Amino acid sequence: MVQQGRGAAPDEPPEKLYNEGVFLLDRKGDYKDAAKKFSEVERQHPYRTGPQGLLMSAYANYEPRNTPSRCRAARAM
Repeated sequence: MVQQGRGAAPDEPPEKLYNEGVFLLDRKGDYKDAAKKFSEVERQHPYRTGPQGLLMSAYANYEPRNTPSRCRAARAM
């Protein structure tokens, strides 16, 4: 399934996005990109993954003290 809009990419499986986010968080310490991956899980697959993507996005934004992003992610839950 291809998303609408400029530069749209096909949806990626939620497991792939989630696992990439976990790798970025745990192995690379890259909280910003990990949060993007977790947010993408929820954006592309809002009904397949439950709140796990949002929860991990909020955590990834919380850890480096990224207050505005963590508040947006937490409100979405």
